[in-house]
Amino acid sequence: MPASVTFVSLSTGWVLGYAPCEYTTCLALLKTVNAGRTWVSVPPPPTLFEGAEINDPASVTKIRFADTSDGWAYAPGLWATHDGGDHWHQISLPSRSSPGIINDVEAARGMVSAALRDYDGFTRVETSATTIDSWHESPLVMMGGAGPVPQATIVLSQGGGWIVQVDRTVLDGARLVRTGWSAWRPPCETGGGGLYLAAATATSLAAVCTDGQWANFPTRVVVSFSSNAGATFSTARRQPAMEIAGGAASPRPGDVVIWTVDARGNVALVATFNGGASWVNVFGTTTEQGVTDLGFTSASQGVAVLSNDAGTSGEVLMTFDAGHRWAPMPFRQA
Repeated sequence: MPASVTFVSLSTGWVLGYAPCEYTTCLALLKTVNAGRTWVSVPPPPTLFEGAEINDPASVTKIRFADTSDGWAYAPGLWATHDGGDHWHQISLPSRSSPGIINDVEAARGMVSAALRDYDGFTRVETSATTIDSWHESPLVMMGGAGPVPQATIVLSQGGGWIVQVDRTVLDGARLVRTGWSAWRPPCETGGGGLYLAAATATSLAAVCTDGQWANFPTRVVVSFSSNAGATFSTARRQPAMEIAGGAASPRPGDVVIWTVDARGNVALVATFNGGASWVNVFGTTTEQGVTDLGFTSASQGVAVLSNDAGTSGEVLMTFDAGHRWAPMPFRQA
């Protein structure tokens, strides 16, 4: 069953998930070279899928590839391949806080960044060239919090980069500049809830905040846009009719697709294609699910993974018209 997806072109992508084994769940990795029409099984890292019954620091739940050769499986462990997945090896990061938990990995323009959360809740950023294991630690340290679910999320787009540290509420942020990762003040710090960033370019950002989620005022989703790489944000003229957001992605400046869960527990994708002047539902389910991955490979093609109640399995959705229409992709073996 799929849990995480990554595409490096309009045709080539991988899905990481699990398959039943005799005594546990086995890690599984599938690859497509025709935009998801057919898939073939390829060797996964020699570790376990991090499910509810697993407590192995080397196990993984997520997959990212930078190109057809260089990829990483992670969360909470970290594994790398530099030959398209034929061989995998475990990465030992040079961080002063290692071992820790890998929250997120993203790669772009020849560089890969990993967000490492230490056991005190602080996050450190490790970077490397994509083609070799040349990891080094950024001097930046992002603050932790008292909440039970600390999570750092990396967003990279066309040379721009941002990190948001959330532990129920927004705690800290970082921005990629010419000299590396630098402290950055993200939006939504006083909203009493979470934040998801979605970048269409190096300067065009959408910020999706769930205000009031952990505060004593009504919960609502507030969307704002930035055209200067996050230096300032302007609130959208109209806001989506939802109380909570679970993630977001942006195919083009002023466009953003958000996943949410309605009152019945059903997942929906809601989007604006005009900078927040209007909103439309672009996909909905009739089962209790969430979304574990949501992103765009290009301005037209995007992908999402629906998850079950445990957040571990589901099906892959794809769009080929910039997020206006989404449909499940059948897992046909080539």
